[in-house]
Amino acid sequence: MENMKKKIERYLNHEASGNDLQLIRRWFENDAALGEWFREGIEISDTRIDSEVDARLRARLAGVMVDEQRTGPDSGAGARKMSGLRDFLDIAAVVVLIVAVGTVLFSRKDASYQNPLVVSTGTGQRSSITLPDGTKVTVNSMSEIAYRFDEVTGTRGVDIRGEAYFDVARDPEHPFIVKCDDIAIECRGTEFDVKAYDDDDKISVVLNEGEVVVSDAVTSISMKADMMVSYEKRRRKFTSQRVYAEDYKDWMDGVMRFNDERLEDILKVLARNYKVRLSILTPRLRDERFTGSVGDGDLNDRLRVLTTAAEASYCMEGDSVGYVYKETPSK
Repeated sequence: MENMKKKIERYLNHEASGNDLQLIRRWFENDAALGEWFREGIEISDTRIDSEVDARLRARLAGVMVDEQRTGPDSGAGARKMSGLRDFLDIAAVVVLIVAVGTVLFSRKDASYQNPLVVSTGTGQRSSITLPDGTKVTVNSMSEIAYRFDEVTGTRGVDIRGEAYFDVARDPEHPFIVKCDDIAIECRGTEFDVKAYDDDDKISVVLNEGEVVVSDAVTSISMKADMMVSYEKRRRKFTSQRVYAEDYKDWMDGVMRFNDERLEDILKVLARNYKVRLSILTPRLRDERFTGSVGDGDLNDRLRVLTTAAEASYCMEGDSVGYVYKETPSK
């Protein structure tokens, strides 16, 4: 315990080694009763962290709120775990937490990030976090964001793989830039959704309110509210259209909504959320397009709705492999 307190103090003084950080991460990951430990080991014992260190620890967490969400059959256990962590945050200083939906690294609001603050999610999971600058982000299934603040340029930056919804804290003096592949999205404070999965052919940005600028090395587009800009990765080409932006944030409530999207792309969304491999056996089905929503339900419910609309059928092999087809597949 005393040894770990010293490692935490070295971290606060920006003197922690890579080995220190690894041990801290492992410690938080393996100990399920950190809140109780802190009460008994620090608040009650004679070997307390000195008041100055304790104050700095608490300052690190000021204004930082984490609300991790899990979807799926074990969401109850996830909620109980995060409830315990919130209690722990009230009385202790958490330097590094490893939780079920990913890794979150905390630092002070005015700190310069040598290492990014990273949030990642697994299959069927979503995570919500407030970044040190006050920006609120909801991260969709199978996604990752990495946040940095550059004190020299005054730039708030996020790299993204997957999908996330950003409610950017307004700060005219410090631009907020989201980067994915070859494009960048820049704003000073607004709300927008970015979808940039590695296995998708395009990146899409949907602006809910305010203004953002989307650009690559050649082209720059100023977006207004209720506008979608798509970037075709292979052709390196932008297209834009008017949309109802609220539809593109329904995924945060567990609703799958599609707007003139290919069946093949819709099945990718289902695969990310249910950890299955879905294949289309009838080639002409791949480009059939659908508009509408698939609300609550399990994988079979959602496949049933989609295949009925496509006048097709589906079958599952166990829980991890499924096929969609227009006619009975040959044996």
